[in-house]
Amino acid sequence: VLLGGRAAEKLVFGQVTTGASDDLQKASRIAQNMIGVYGMSKTMGPRALLPIPHDISDSGGQPGGQMTPTQQQADREVSSLLRASAAYAQEALGVNSDILDEMVAKLMEDETLDGAVLDAFLARAIAPPTLTQFLLKGKYEIEPANSILQYSNGDAPPSVGVDQ
Repeated sequence: VLLGGRAAEKLVFGQVTTGASDDLQKASRIAQNMIGVYGMSKTMGPRALLPIPHDISDSGGQPGGQMTPTQQQADREVSSLLRASAAYAQEALGVNSDILDEMVAKLMEDETLDGAVLDAFLARAIAPPTLTQFLLKGKYEIEPANSILQYSNGDAPPSVGVDQ
């Protein structure tokens, strides 16, 4: 949900602005806590890695600003989790682009969406097929041909699993 505004910018305008930076910071902190505090790492298992002074990508007090191998692995998992979350947000908005367009028009007209109006829009939204896969398997995968998210280096979006 936090990456929805950023995904909407990319979908509607074809680029991302600084407008969703606070949401990105919050999503990053949640992902860091999932991996580093709550032990939800797929590769490192149920293990608390934090507290680290600021975040996982911090040098952790290592000389020369180098991350430890454990911090590097955790940082890769945080990045992978955020990329998968962004891909899901893009996909969810893509399959509901008609509703997104209507919401934008309503916002342009009224400048706000109250709870009842927002509920009416959301009641019509459909979940992307990958949501069921994620809920059943704890893994989110998108095939490049089915994804509206395009990476500049041509890579496919990541597969992310979260251990229970």
